[in-house]
Amino acid sequence: MLHYLLAIVLFIHGLLHLMGYSKAFKYSGIKHIEAHISRPIGMLWIMGCLFFITTGVLFLLNNDYWQIVGLISIAISQIVIIVGWKNARYGTIANLLILTAIIISKYSDLFVK
Repeated sequence: MLHYLLAIVLFIHGLLHLMGYSKAFKYSGIKHIEAHISRPIGMLWIMGCLFFITTGVLFLLNNDYWQIVGLISIAISQIVIIVGWKNARYGTIANLLILTAIIISKYSDLFVK
């Protein structure tokens, strides 16, 4: 059960990164993101999305590299969250949950299917 819950969190958190990307490249009329997001930062937002989706897939496939890719995802995510802190600060909570899951999974079988 926890296995699938973590996968859902990874996918949803990754997909939420699309909002920053779409704001930077003006693909949508997202009005609640007040901060200006430059195109280079927008590229980091899409990288965060792709890395979290990749983490989720590797996690579901029980590939041991999901933890490393997850740590990279968290680093990218936290950088863009800090840049857009006013609108994105709650993403830090998701990053901390994912980081906790990575640490726990490294030392236990809690998230094993």
